[in-house]
Amino acid sequence: MVNEMKWVIPVGAKKGAYSKLIPHYKKIVDHYLDVSRNNNNLQETTLQGNGGVLSKFLLYLQSSDIINLSKVTEDDVIRYFWKDGKGRFCSAMRYQIRRTLLYISDEYPECESIAAWIPMIRVTRKNIQYLTDEEAEAVREVCTSENSGLSYRDKAVGMILLRTGIRACDIAGLTMDSIDWDKDMICLVQQKTSIPLKLPLLPTVGNAIYDYLKNEREYDGNELFITAKGKPFKSSDVSRCTNRIFDAAGIRTNPGDRRGTHIFRHRVARKLLENDTPQPVISSILGHTDPVSVETYLSTDIKHLRECALSAEKYMLDWEVFDNA
Repeated sequence: MVNEMKWVIPVGAKKGAYSKLIPHYKKIVDHYLDVSRNNNNLQETTLQGNGGVLSKFLLYLQSSDIINLSKVTEDDVIRYFWKDGKGRFCSAMRYQIRRTLLYISDEYPECESIAAWIPMIRVTRKNIQYLTDEEAEAVREVCTSENSGLSYRDKAVGMILLRTGIRACDIAGLTMDSIDWDKDMICLVQQKTSIPLKLPLLPTVGNAIYDYLKNEREYDGNELFITAKGKPFKSSDVSRCTNRIFDAAGIRTNPGDRRGTHIFRHRVARKLLENDTPQPVISSILGHTDPVSVETYLSTDIKHLRECALSAEKYMLDWEVFDNA
């Protein structure tokens, strides 16, 4: 008998795809979750997200009267991913489903063929704003200035973001024990992946944290960053810090300007790419469990993108191309 309680269904998901599956398909989802929990360091929410994606695909097969994976054809798979000549899902979703299927192919060999039938979907990504060198310098200036109006805590948070690019949730989770002053290291366990991460404690970062501890922090607990009301930081508190930093620096003040903490993470990845740092090393620094995650940042690696550009000297161009009117 299949223990359907192995997968803790999130609140509000009782009408989700998993609850509508036949026992055989539920067993497949349960198997993926069990194997993933034993062999991965992913957070439960990530595993359940992957399980949800797999459940939706299996529910599609079930609604098409396919109740066994051995009956799935290539046309069945293509119909799920394409509709009216257009891809129904982004490339990330396609990759997620394919990876999930391959992960259970030892127990369900049919999944290997099904994964191979998933059609290629053109990667489309909107142009995203990134932190320019000038903006980064403005942030550095206000985080090291005595006259910026920022608190020592905000300055310390700003320098950590600027120099390390670690996630907001991990900054909020830093403790006094996370800072190894003897070895000049920042040591933490990532909240998203539960994987330990060690980064060098750069002098500018260490100095900012020391100033905060010496001049401002009054708290007996082990949490490193504290709110004005004496409560441990949350991710939302880190975001509010970045807003104050941008305001003090006079940057990203227009409506729609990107201001999230991830913009710092994006910058660290971009600078590492520009300096020809190997992708596995970048993944290690950013704490990625999947090296493919680095590819998200390739679109802002202007240095290497220019190397891929083709010269237009051999082509006749109308004068309107150069018209600035």
